[in-house]
Amino acid sequence: MKSILQNNGVQNISVFGPGQNPAGSNEVAQAGGLSVPAGGIQSGQPIFETYNEALAGAGLVKISTFAKNFRPSATQSSDLNVQHSFTNSVVWQFGYVGTQATHLLGLFDINPGALGSLNTPVPYTSASCAPQYSGATPATPGNNLQCSRPYFSQFPNFSVIDEAESNLGSNYNSLQTSLRIRGLHGLTSQVGYTWSHALDYETGLLPYVPQDPLNEHAEYGNSDFDVRNTFTGYVHYQVPSFWGPNRLSKGWELDSGFSFHGGTPYTVVSATNPSGNGEGADRAVQVVASPTAGVSHAVTNGVVQWFSPTAFVDAPLNTYSPTRRGQNYNPGYSDVDLAVLKNTPITESVSAQFRVDIFNVFNHTNLAPVGLPFAAENGTIGSTLGPYLGNPSIGPGEPLHAEFSLRVLF
Repeated sequence: MKSILQNNGVQNISVFGPGQNPAGSNEVAQAGGLSVPAGGIQSGQPIFETYNEALAGAGLVKISTFAKNFRPSATQSSDLNVQHSFTNSVVWQFGYVGTQATHLLGLFDINPGALGSLNTPVPYTSASCAPQYSGATPATPGNNLQCSRPYFSQFPNFSVIDEAESNLGSNYNSLQTSLRIRGLHGLTSQVGYTWSHALDYETGLLPYVPQDPLNEHAEYGNSDFDVRNTFTGYVHYQVPSFWGPNRLSKGWELDSGFSFHGGTPYTVVSATNPSGNGEGADRAVQVVASPTAGVSHAVTNGVVQWFSPTAFVDAPLNTYSPTRRGQNYNPGYSDVDLAVLKNTPITESVSAQFRVDIFNVFNHTNLAPVGLPFAAENGTIGSTLGPYLGNPSIGPGEPLHAEFSLRVLF
C-alpha cells in the first residue's frame, strides 16, 4: 500500500491515487506542453495546449480506483530443517524454506483500448468515432483508441481507469545449508549456501501494469528479486602464539567475510506500443535463446556489452510479446574482504589494536544491473555497483582498497 499512498505513477498514468481523481461537473484534462521555438519561450506565446486541444484525442481524464472487494494480502511460510553435530564445535544444517503470498496488489486498466486500436486510422468524417475522441483533423486521420474503450459509451471522456486489485500472488522456494564451527583450535566460522527460486506477477516498490490488462497470467515469471545461488560466510581465526617476543608473537587475529551470488533478472521492454492498446507496457520479443552468447563482457571504452543488441525486437504490430518477465539475468556479485588485527597490551587495563582492512581482495569488478533496457538499445553497462547504489568508492563491490587504523582500548 505504500506506493498507493505515495501516489506513484505507472506506465499509463502519471499519478495513481483516488485523491487525484477529478470531481464535480467540470471536465478536467491534462494539458500537454508545446514545442519550444528555437529561440526559447517567447512573451505572449502559449507553452501549453489549449483546453479544447487537451480534450482531443487520448489526452482525456484518467481515473484511479480500488476494487470494491479489495482485501489485505496474506503470506504463509513453511520450513523444515535437519541438524547434525559432528563434534561440540561443528554443526551442519540442511533445510527447506518457502513462502507463498496471496491477494497481492496489482494494478489493472479496466478501461483499456482494444488490441490494435491505437494503430487503427480513423478519418475526420467518421460517424463512429468523432474527431474530439479520435484526434483526427481534416488533413490527418486519428485513431480508434478512445472509442474502443469498454466504458466509452457511458463515460466518453474517461480514458485509463486504473484499478488496484488484490488478485496477484507469489511463491518462494529454497534449499539452504550451513556449516558452523565454533572455537575449533582458534577457528570460528560459518558458511551458508542457498539455492532459491522466486516467482510472481509483479515485483517492487512501485506497481506496474501488465502489457495485456485482460491477461494477468501472462505476467507470471521470475521475480525481480530472484537470485538462484547465494554463498556467504565469515571466518575468524586467532593465530597461535609463535616463537619470539611476546609483544610481537601474541595477539594476532585474522577475519574474513565473503559473499557470492548470482544476478537478478532483467526485462527488456518495447520502445513503442506495438500492441496498440494505449498502455505503453509492451515487452520486447526475445529472438535468440541466449542473449549473452558470444558476448565477451570485457570492459571496452568504459562500458561492458552485457547482451547482444539484436537479441530483442519489438513485437509485430497489433500483437503482444510472448516473452515473459525476467527471463535473463544481470551480472552477479563476488566479494572477499580480509582483516588482519594485532592486539598488544600496554598496561593491565590499556591495550593497542593495529588493524588492516582489505576490501575486495581479488579486485573483482562487480557490475551494476543492466537496468530496464528498451529493444534495439545497445545492451551495455556503464557503471559498477557502488555508483549505481549511490555509494561510489565506499559502496559494495568497489575496487580493492585498504584501510589502516590504530586504536587504544582502555
